[in-house]
Amino acid sequence: MPAEDRNRTSSIPYGGGRLEFRAVGFSQNGSLVSTVLNTITAAKFDEFATACENEADPIARARKVLDKHWIVVFNGNN
Repeated sequence: MPAEDRNRTSSIPYGGGRLEFRAVGFSQNGSLVSTVLNTITAAKFDEFATACENEADPIARARKVLDKHWIVVFNGNN
C-alpha cells in the first residue's frame, strides 16, 4: 500500500498508517468542523487531567498513556 492517499476528495483520508484532516471547501463554513474537533480535543484533555488529578503520580499516568498510544505519536516535520 502506498504511503500517500490518492483519494483527493476524502475529508479524512487514511494513508500508510496515518489519518489526515483536510480543510473544508472554499464555499463552506469551517466553524462546525472547528467546533467538533475542538470539542473532541477538550474532552480528551479533560479526561487526561481528571485521571492525573486522581492518580498519585501524574508522570506515571503520562507514561501509561504514551506506552498505550506511542504508535500514533507523530514526530515528523509538520
